Amino acid sequence: MGQRIPSREVWFANCLRSGTGLVKNIEWRKLGEIPDQPKFRHGVAVLEGGLYVIGGCYFYTKDDIMKSAYRYDPGLNSWRRLSDMNEFRSNFSLIANEGRLFAIGGDKRININVDSVEMYNPDSDAWSFVHPLDQALSGQAATVCNGSIFISGGFNCKYECLVSLFLYHPELGSTYLSEMTCDRAQHSMETLRGLLYVTGGVCNLRKFYTDQLVCEIYNPSTDSWSTLANLPVPHVGGASVKKLDLVLKLEERMNNVDRCCTDVGNLEVKLNATLAELTRQREDIEKLKEENEELKKSTGKASPQVAFSVSLADSEEVYKGPCTDKTLVFKRVFSNIGNGYDPNTGNFTSPVAGSYFFTFNTFGYNSHTAGAILMKNTDLQISTYEAVTADGSDSSSNSVLLTLAPGDTLQLQLWDNGQVFDNSNGHTMFTGFLLFPTST
Repeated sequence: MGQRIPSREVWFANCLRSGTGLVKNIEWRKLGEIPDQPKFRHGVAVLEGGLYVIGGCYFYTKDDIMKSAYRYDPGLNSWRRLSDMNEFRSNFSLIANEGRLFAIGGDKRININVDSVEMYNPDSDAWSFVHPLDQALSGQAATVCNGSIFISGGFNCKYECLVSLFLYHPELGSTYLSEMTCDRAQHSMETLRGLLYVTGGVCNLRKFYTDQLVCEIYNPSTDSWSTLANLPVPHVGGASVKKLDLVLKLEERMNNVDRCCTDVGNLEVKLNATLAELTRQREDIEKLKEENEELKKSTGKASPQVAFSVSLADSEEVYKGPCTDKTLVFKRVFSNIGNGYDPNTGNFTSPVAGSYFFTFNTFGYNSHTAGAILMKNTDLQISTYEAVTADGSDSSSNSVLLTLAPGDTLQLQLWDNGQVFDNSNGHTMFTGFLLFPTST
């Protein structure tokens, strides 16, 4: 037979590997260690995101029972020592309800249990006695259902297993309900869909105890009990947890995923529309290039080479606007064949008469109007415009074919109270080139 040794370790179920059959395959991982001496028969509860470990005992002698209290914060991965309980307790119930912890009954020494109940206030870090139980009790099970504390079974002062079930109120005391069909102590009780499930423990057998395999369900609306199939193996002093809360949390996460998928779908529609527009513009450019080549062949001479492509940001991030000087000066020059573009002024000056193609795109955030205006000399030609919206950011683009005379200048300007953004990725760009020259 293996030796049982009290431990300080805290473990958690990381995932359910297999949920089929009677035996569940669960992956357990070590969370850490309680900064207290090893213990068992302690109370554990969760309140406002914190894990509380209270009381317990190290061994079976009179000096081994504890009244210490600790809180684990999973966000900080740290333990905090709290105020001690007023009484030493092991084999008791620890319940979280309405923002408070309740330490109910238990053994203060070996074979001496108590009827006292203490309430812990996390705001003041203080324990206080509330209404006692009707009798000394230990090894009982307790749970919360519809905001009320239910307590079942346990050992009385003679350490006889009980069949009782009652409601406990910290000010009013105990209200007894229909008794269980079987006596039991050191069992488990959980709330699931408004019903109480009672399983395991031990029961009386003359002057001793034996395993209790009978499982029962209590319906608070009818104050009645019904039985379940017996446990396949004994469970004494074990722990239990319901999976419904986990299912609800998973459903909430799935709803969040669905909402994210909807948002991604909307972004995908906008992206596809932008890609379609870019594809159309590229097709137009290729068509114009082909026409230009045909024109060069027909004229028998090569056209003057004029082309430029620039972006707003040279290296670091650039936010342009709102400002009085609304001219966009593109500092990063990818290409400037013919030197028609001036990176100091942001102006393109036509070196020869001809048909020119210009395209530009802008990017901005939703705090300001985004977009730009293409000016020829002092006249507006085309523009893009994005009003302030709630979708975070927007991009826009436009293109035009213009007939220019030598010396005509073009520049991009901001709208009033407008702003655009660029970085090394080239979100805000200006591109143009000569398609073919024309006679002046």
